Amino acid sequence: RAVCPPANIRRVMTRARRRMFHECRRFRDGMLQRITAMRPDGVILSSWDHYIPVRGQPPSRWQVSIAEWERGLRRTYARLSQAGIPVAAIRGTPRTWFDVPSCLSRRAAGLPFAGRCEYDRTRSLSPGAAAAQDRAARGLPIAFVNMNDAICRTKSCPTMVNGIVVFTDDNHLTASFSRSLAPVLGARLAAAFPNLR
Repeated sequence: RAVCPPANIRRVMTRARRRMFHECRRFRDGMLQRITAMRPDGVILSSWDHYIPVRGQPPSRWQVSIAEWERGLRRTYARLSQAGIPVAAIRGTPRTWFDVPSCLSRRAAGLPFAGRCEYDRTRSLSPGAAAAQDRAARGLPIAFVNMNDAICRTKSCPTMVNGIVVFTDDNHLTASFSRSLAPVLGARLAAAFPNLR
């Protein structure tokens, strides 16, 4: 469900609707019940890292603290682990902090002040979110899958790769770029679930 992270946090505020999104808690609980009842061979979790502040600043009105995020992830990871279900959590992907298609359009049109449409890799990732994931998984059989080196390996990152636009906005990967990474993702998921071969 859009806007609802896997972290079992008490509150989720939507920026667009500017209200508490209480539906997330009911939805998450319902889905975890269904998943544990199904007893699947594995579960893949992913989330947006920006529910918490990126650089350690205090949370904004719609964010939660790193400690809340960590506790919420721990509750979800523990619930699935206690049910004996292998879990792979995909690390958060980059955020460019600008609308990529708009930037590329301005550049293609040769408009004045059109930028280079590149982003800084270090600034695009959330080390606090990755650290919270690591702490939340301590002692639990959680595998992490990190695709960020496949998205960008350099300090300055392009938003077009081999003629494919990478982002639909400032953080969602396009379907075409995602498909281009399928072999890498497949290999990394296979390594995360070694007993499913």
